[in-house]
Amino acid sequence: QNGAVVNNNQIILTSTSDANKGTDKLTLVVSSLQANTVDLVSKPDSTTELGTGPGNSTSVKTVTTPPAIPATFDITIKNTGNIPDNYIINVPNIPTGWTAEVFEKDGLGNCTATKVTNSGNIANGAAKSFCLIVTPPAGTPADMVTGKDIKVEISSPATGTKDDITFNVKVAEQRQLTFTPDRQGQIAPGGTTVYSHTLTNTGNVLEGETKYPVEINWSSTLSGMNTSVYVDLNKNGMVDANELVIGATAAERNASLTALLAQTNGAGLSQNESVTILVKVEAPATATAGEADTTIVTFKPTGSNKPADVIVTDRTVINLGQIR
Repeated sequence: QNGAVVNNNQIILTSTSDANKGTDKLTLVVSSLQANTVDLVSKPDSTTELGTGPGNSTSVKTVTTPPAIPATFDITIKNTGNIPDNYIINVPNIPTGWTAEVFEKDGLGNCTATKVTNSGNIANGAAKSFCLIVTPPAGTPADMVTGKDIKVEISSPATGTKDDITFNVKVAEQRQLTFTPDRQGQIAPGGTTVYSHTLTNTGNVLEGETKYPVEINWSSTLSGMNTSVYVDLNKNGMVDANELVIGATAAERNASLTALLAQTNGAGLSQNESVTILVKVEAPATATAGEADTTIVTFKPTGSNKPADVIVTDRTVINLGQIR
């Protein structure tokens, strides 16, 4: 027997007798060929399937996560072709500093620590699921609007079939302030001292402005102690009249603080920005030796997702023999 392919879709088999050299032909007609196909989808639960069909740049699922906290997505490869196949898994164009990696799943569907770049063999008609884990780096600015698109691509080296799917990761607000350090000192009755502290925005949003206001409060334990707070705008370490937090009421002092912080960098405290806070304490002339004062200055973030208040404590002892 021998065979030949003609007209692109006909297979002709010819049988020849060795005894009498007689021949016979059988013509097979292939009306169509089923192409190998694959579908990359996401199955966040047993009843939902996202991204069915050819991939495109539109995100099928969005997850919001704080900086340095991973977001996890299911990716499932469905071999819809007619032969077993394996697929290269690629995550292109990862944002700078971010990580986006694919991991195996165990028999219960949980993510393992085994990273993969190839699916391994998947039988035709079968499917295999993996975990895509995306982590924005620590300190990533909050982004609750557009987020970052993360695309996963698969391709078969053997058949050339391919597909892709896109997810979106938004970075949640992570608000935090630090206020340090505590100080201590000595002054004579009627004397004055100035303590220097650093207020830092260690979160990922702009603090001390309209959306995320910061309030201020201070108190002293020694009767007659006069305490005032300054924002060191010119960074000279000295109290200047235009740097004083003023106001007879809490609302007025808070408004004054907001206005002063706006002068540090155009508006409030930006991410990782610090400002020096000067606390001036003046002992009453009637103070006696050995008396002590504890002054507490508090910055209180307000608004959505507000973090804990931050405080410093300055302890001042009255000393008649003070020498500077």
